[in-house]
Amino acid sequence: MATVRLPDACQTDSLTDTPSTPKTPTHTSGNSSPGSTNSSPISTKSSSLGSVGPKYKLVTDGDIQVCRLNHTRTIVSKIMNSKYLRRWESHHVLLDHSEIRSLTPYGFMEMSVPYSSIEDVHIISRWDAGQKFCIRITIQDGSLLLQANNGYLRDQWLFAIQWKKHMYKYEKLLKSARRPEVLVKEIKQSC
Repeated sequence: MATVRLPDACQTDSLTDTPSTPKTPTHTSGNSSPGSTNSSPISTKSSSLGSVGPKYKLVTDGDIQVCRLNHTRTIVSKIMNSKYLRRWESHHVLLDHSEIRSLTPYGFMEMSVPYSSIEDVHIISRWDAGQKFCIRITIQDGSLLLQANNGYLRDQWLFAIQWKKHMYKYEKLLKSARRPEVLVKEIKQSC
């Protein structure tokens, strides 16, 4: 009986990359020979997996720049939130089970951000030209900006936060659903 070789989700090219440059993932196609790789970060469609798109290693913690913006509409808050007066803080951020928190809770990250309070997470692409690779996390009282060193690291943080947020939501749904039809309905609506 022949063994079926499943594609690896993500392999790094080498271990000698400098820390400032991200490791470029390589993806192997299910129907390729064992030695060939595709160095594009975009995976090829595999009939067994059915997924298309970039694959990133999930980030659980790391050093990142943080800025918090208040969405109050007073003149003073608009001036304080302008890009010229914006203050960035360095934090070692953890993506915990139910919240985003800092190992050093001070300043902007004095209070953790529960996944249940996150309204939206998206990339701020207009800042990429200025080498500011940012993610905006919209919460009830404002926004939390995370600035990574490069676009690849920013995308890793984005997908990790989205994944953790969805996992929190579905775990809560699984724990609270009493009837199977309600659970099926919720899962179909979110897909």
